[in-house]
Amino acid sequence: MAFYRNVKFWVESENQKKQIDFFFNHMINAGFSGRDQKTVWDHILELEKEGIPGPKTTPVFFSLTCNNLLFNDIIQVGGHKTSGEVEFVMCIQNDKTYIGIGSDHTDRALEQFSMPNAKEICPNIMSDVLWDYDEIKNHWDEIEISSYTREQINSKDILYQKGKLSNILHPNELKEIVKKQLIQKDLTETVIFSGTIPIVTSHTIYGEYFACKLFDPILNRSLNCNYEIQKINNIFIED
Repeated sequence: MAFYRNVKFWVESENQKKQIDFFFNHMINAGFSGRDQKTVWDHILELEKEGIPGPKTTPVFFSLTCNNLLFNDIIQVGGHKTSGEVEFVMCIQNDKTYIGIGSDHTDRALEQFSMPNAKEICPNIMSDVLWDYDEIKNHWDEIEISSYTREQINSKDILYQKGKLSNILHPNELKEIVKKQLIQKDLTETVIFSGTIPIVTSHTIYGEYFACKLFDPILNRSLNCNYEIQKINNIFIED
């Protein structure tokens, strides 16, 4: 029996906002998926400063469990070196593609040993509001993507990432590569996180708050995803 997860999204169009049921059974995180390969390798060098080995080829893809997707405004993590990454999110259902904004939250310390495990141990977080891709595809590259973080709750927001969707592989190209590399004939009922853009700060910030934003300057509207990060202390009891 196939596993399916059902979530409810709001689809915001130019004229209305309606709720849909979205069924999916596959979730994929893309990585190192920038259109400009120099920028991609700049990001890889950022990670290497943290002791995280980079891939030999790009882009890369990770299949995650569907129950790893959250919409909460608070998440809990076990590691003390976790951080968010702003990404656009494709939710594909039959012949429709919807676009959201989200974060591939990851454990940077664990990435030094296993990138897939670092992705799986932290949740993916995204907006519960989507846009219809058909309404934005003609000005896709003009849409702005950004993130902010805080090193301490109630402190000043720090601009962490900023760019345009033109910095990331186009949705059509991403879908074609996913189908080819993961040998899927049909991507319906799939959620794909796009991969991120480089940080604008001098170092990785392991903040306690992360905010993602898509801004469409043509239609003058935004999608947002914000969440707090609570670090828990692991307690080991010996006999």
